[in-house]
Amino acid sequence: MSEEFNPYRVWLGIPLDEQPPNHYRLLGLALFEQDPVVIENAADRQMAHVRTFQSGPNATISQQILNELSEARLCLLKTDTKESYDAQLQIQIDPEPVSDNPPPEDLSAYSAAPVAQPVAEHSAPIAEPVQQPVSQTPIPGTPPPPPTATVNSIPKPTIRTRSRRSAVSGRHQSNSGIGILLIFSLIFGVAALLIVLLFLMEKS
Repeated sequence: MSEEFNPYRVWLGIPLDEQPPNHYRLLGLALFEQDPVVIENAADRQMAHVRTFQSGPNATISQQILNELSEARLCLLKTDTKESYDAQLQIQIDPEPVSDNPPPEDLSAYSAAPVAQPVAEHSAPIAEPVQQPVSQTPIPGTPPPPPTATVNSIPKPTIRTRSRRSAVSGRHQSNSGIGILLIFSLIFGVAALLIVLLFLMEKS
């Protein structure tokens, strides 16, 4: 291409700061266009416009532009080639994505600073009161203390459990003997009454 003639600017309206153009700019499309119908119509429109210059003095240049337009058309209409091209183009446009998070603060300056330790207060020792020994000698004029009775000196009442048990058992035996006598006397009384009744019946 001659330096005096710029086909991208003259024929396709692409400014110098966007040259060399990518496939989307070459076809006059929005960046990362996804509709294949829009891509195909844009390629046909650009190629038809450049073909009008094939019979002029810039026929060789027009053929080169037509080849670039055809290559861009085929690349963007195929899914696999379009995805690969879009990924490379994204890296060229934004090679280092800027993170919204601020960089972490350097905490080494804070960790290097010594931390003051609390100083323990030294309290003065408290003097304990000294107990005076109790004198064992009796004070004159005071009566001697009464003798304390020990536990062993108190007489304990003796509990006669055996005598109580024997008395209770004797009562039970006497009660049972009286009951047996009453039963026998009742039996004899009934028998005597029956004999009297039988005797009276025989006489009658």
